[in-house]
Amino acid sequence: MQQFIKPDSKLTESDISNVENALWVIFPIDYRNFLLNNNGWRPVPAIFNIEWNIDNDCSQGRKSSELWRLFSIYDINSENYDDMNNENLLEMNTVDYKGRIPSDTIAIAQDPGWDVILLAVKWPHINKVLYWVRDYEVEEWEKPNYENIWFIADSFDDLINNKLH
Repeated sequence: MQQFIKPDSKLTESDISNVENALWVIFPIDYRNFLLNNNGWRPVPAIFNIEWNIDNDCSQGRKSSELWRLFSIYDINSENYDDMNNENLLEMNTVDYKGRIPSDTIAIAQDPGWDVILLAVKWPHINKVLYWVRDYEVEEWEKPNYENIWFIADSFDDLINNKLH
């Protein structure tokens, strides 16, 4: 049975819409519902498998990983914002990972090694949950691609309900 360690803040539809507008995306329904009900969390259990179909440098030694934290939406006017911005969905996507991940994805979580779990929000991979390997990201002058990314789940619900162990 999945247990969650959740942040305290609750979200409204307006909070989520504001973040979608800032990121120029529309979240899949399952992810939107998760944010409304949980607004980020640290799952227990949190291990997921990575099934690489190719043998490359990224895949070496990476057969599984752990969802260390799912990013939350925090009010930038909150007195605790500075302590929480390392888990802030908007901050992670507009500052930390801007230009580093493919433009059809958003960063939604990290593992303990700072690799990132992505959610595809545009075609052709829409709704898929992906694993981004930080050590093999493109150089800053290159356009992000999928060479350091691999599939984890068909959807956010599939990740939460079927892939964590």
